[in-house]
Amino acid sequence: MDNIAIIQNMVEIIFSIFLLGFGISILKDISSAGYKEHRANDLADNRRNFYEFLRHSKKVVRKIT
Repeated sequence: MDNIAIIQNMVEIIFSIFLLGFGISILKDISSAGYKEHRANDLADNRRNFYEFLRHSKKVVRKIT
């Protein structure tokens, strides 16, 4: 009977560690998702600015030639 109680406690501890790790990974995903979204917006802004620069440089080249 004593061995069964020890095994049950070990299973509970392992399961608790697993749930804790799973919860931490979910929190990391949630926090990094906000960062990734912010980073994606920055990249989109950079791309937009680059396209505007290209458009402007084409106009300048046309005026020069």
